[in-house]
Amino acid sequence: MHVLVLVDMEYGPAKIVHVGENHNVMPVSALGEVNMGSTRTLRNFVSFAKDKYPAERYLISFYDHGGGWRGCCWDGTSTNDNLTMDEMGSALCGAGGVDLVLFSAPCLMGAFESAYELRSCTNVYVASEATNGYAWWFDPMGDLSETLHNTPGISNEDLGAFVIASIWDHRSRWSDRDWAESLTMSAVRSNGLEAIEDQLDSLSALYIGGAERLRAHLDSIRVHITSFGSGAVDLYDFAAELLNVELDDHIRTVLVGLQDAIENAVIADVHGGVWHDVHGRTVYLPDASSASNMDTYVSPSYCLDLISDTRWPELLDSIAAYFPSPSRNAHISGPPLGNGFSVRR
Repeated sequence: MHVLVLVDMEYGPAKIVHVGENHNVMPVSALGEVNMGSTRTLRNFVSFAKDKYPAERYLISFYDHGGGWRGCCWDGTSTNDNLTMDEMGSALCGAGGVDLVLFSAPCLMGAFESAYELRSCTNVYVASEATNGYAWWFDPMGDLSETLHNTPGISNEDLGAFVIASIWDHRSRWSDRDWAESLTMSAVRSNGLEAIEDQLDSLSALYIGGAERLRAHLDSIRVHITSFGSGAVDLYDFAAELLNVELDDHIRTVLVGLQDAIENAVIADVHGGVWHDVHGRTVYLPDASSASNMDTYVSPSYCLDLISDTRWPELLDSIAAYFPSPSRNAHISGPPLGNGFSVRR
């Protein structure tokens, strides 16, 4: 088993290092200054890993800040550029894909939009719906490496489930900081994401043209839907709350189908007591405070597949009209801190 890390600190040149069995670190490539928000940087790293350390299985872990459907890994020394989900997908697919994608620090990456974007270049997607501290991954990363070493034949889905179980088992380490109560983490199978997309598109089609009807429902259920800020809500809980008020049988059938599709796609998920009715995937559902992000959400610069593949953005636009905002052209950026990627076999 080989562990490679591409690290680019705020000060100093970037480099690729090899981490040995006894945690000894050996530099293998000096890169100079790189843009960690660049498609090329990510693609070159994965290609380098595969070329120099060919393996039967590849895992990649992203570390730094996350913004859900906005992407992750902002590079403060490269004009605050970041990897959008489209750029990430282009890089990973361009390098031949990986077996598992893990977000071992970025917040909010449990977005359905994000997982759907990477469906063609990974088998399993592991992330948090809520804000996610890197500390959750201290022990699980060791457990993951040991499991791969001892049981190299474990399936990708079982490995994803193992990671979630390991994170949950180690949560007591942080209970004195109340972190355990705010934990969310899930693993999803990529081949189940298109079924969710299909149901979400069908639901959008049924509500388009009847924005007043959906608005009336949202007026009564919004406060009950599990929300993670910036318009991100738990997709399963959104469907559950609509089922509590929706009387149309056709719409109810689609809502149940959406819940079934989510349950089928989620391999394993855990959450602490802070979160209720959490099921592993969020979706952008704007309210008065987040409707200003709509232009960014549908922007060609993000090129989200969910935007082009479904009528969800059309429905959101009709909903957002009910929530006027001083500006619908918000600039989204992330903190200028160091970041890194790691690939594992």
